Amino acid sequence: MKLIPIELFLYAKLTVDTFLFGKKTLLDIQLWHYSAPAEESNVFDIHTKDPDKSPPQFVEPTTSQVCLFVCLFVVFFWGGWVFFFVCVVACLERI
Repeated sequence: MKLIPIELFLYAKLTVDTFLFGKKTLLDIQLWHYSAPAEESNVFDIHTKDPDKSPPQFVEPTTSQVCLFVCLFVVFFWGGWVFFFVCVVACLERI
């Protein structure tokens, strides 16, 4: 499988719209082209056959993160930025 991360093109097109002849294309060319180097390695390749037996690592949310999440919840479901600012001030006083 060949993976090309990005490919850019720049085209020039010149059309003329006249009363007698209608639309006529006078110029239609590709001015510039860039392509990033292709990746030819297998992107699904697993280097080791041994399963990962290490336990997952989770980070406990802090009180300020939980409080700000509650403030955003209040804004989106009850509306009003006044409630948000009141909630943020309450959170900051709590910390």
